[in-house]
Amino acid sequence: MLDEEINDIPGAQEYQWFRLDNAAKVFPAVLSTRVTTVFRISVTLKEPVTVSVLQTALGNIMPRFPYFRVHLRRGLFWYYFETNPGTPEVQMENPYPCSRINLTRHVFPFRVIAYGRRIALEVSHMLTDGAGVLTFLKALTAEYLSLKGVPIDDWGDIFRKDDEPKAEEFEYAYRKHYRKNIPGPPKLRKAFHIPYKLEKRGIYRIITGTVSSNVILNKAKEYNVSISVFLSGLLIESIYSMYKELPVSKQQRVIRLLLAVNMRKIYPSETMRNFTLMVTPEIDPRLGDYTFQEILEGVHHYLAMEVTEKLLSRQLSRNVGGEVHVIGRVIPRVLKDVFFATVFKTLGEFLTTLSISNIGRVSLPDCLVKHVERFDFIQVPSPIAKKNCSIISFEESMYISFGRVIAETNVERFFFSRMSEMGVPVKIETN
Repeated sequence: MLDEEINDIPGAQEYQWFRLDNAAKVFPAVLSTRVTTVFRISVTLKEPVTVSVLQTALGNIMPRFPYFRVHLRRGLFWYYFETNPGTPEVQMENPYPCSRINLTRHVFPFRVIAYGRRIALEVSHMLTDGAGVLTFLKALTAEYLSLKGVPIDDWGDIFRKDDEPKAEEFEYAYRKHYRKNIPGPPKLRKAFHIPYKLEKRGIYRIITGTVSSNVILNKAKEYNVSISVFLSGLLIESIYSMYKELPVSKQQRVIRLLLAVNMRKIYPSETMRNFTLMVTPEIDPRLGDYTFQEILEGVHHYLAMEVTEKLLSRQLSRNVGGEVHVIGRVIPRVLKDVFFATVFKTLGEFLTTLSISNIGRVSLPDCLVKHVERFDFIQVPSPIAKKNCSIISFEESMYISFGRVIAETNVERFFFSRMSEMGVPVKIETN
């Protein structure tokens, strides 16, 4: 059964296997203790987590998510996910988040972690993106609280354990919206990278700043931009501040962000697999000094132009084009691994300085809100970019987390200090 048949067969929830989607194909080729492919979304409750009850809740909801009940297999031509007959076990917290999952047979491409009042879901990006993880975590949290005796009279958009999975949730959305014979996006040159030395393998340090969502919104309105533009511009300015302190020999490239776009907001899709593309706002410091206002204007106009169906379709069609071509189908997997490892460098992280991803505001029914303190989001660690910025909001608060695999914190310090100078109070935490 080929993955392109998924949307044509009733009862898609009965699939036994499917190939990795386009966003995931590169990851098996670059998987390592440094490139773990694992990101985290967590929820902190008002009461300590009872592990045995969480384990029961996890077992209860797994049938509702058959596309997550899988393990990675290696075929002659492609990697694929196959149904995993086992049951995932709740794990204890690791010394550092987002460590590698050893994706051997019968190992799920995700882990559920209990620590104090926190339930964390760490997932390989081979499986899904932030939208998929958040859907799973909300379902797990609701089932757990229900087992703990919390009456739930309104489930809202939360998946329930007895619901029948829909065929649309298996959808390979990249292939569905692929268009032939359209031009690809313009090629990018290598971007500036933070020059500091990597820490030991496995070390992944997190600094989280908690701010008021309303205060951030009002500050963005003062500059007549969206929250995404405001935070992206502030991040560019923070990198630019560090950039100017470096020797001239290291100031020879553009500062370019990698900004995730949830394509479900562009195309109608209920897929629980990956469906994210990237846009890349930038400044070129070789052209002269930039004010914060200039940076914001540049990001604002860039996103207004680029985050459209027509322009994003160029990237989507370029990415999918190789796998639908007859040559791409018949090349053995071991050769594809070499190719994808090269693509990861030339079309991936070498082209960008730092990534920023905003999950947005997490919504829960009122009956659950009073039992939840916060959500947190941490991106995949990167030995090339060395830092990243992840954002998630819940109720009145926004949680901005910087992950890093180096010791230096100058970008984060500037970012949060600048916020404070602008009149945005920030509470700082670190792991």
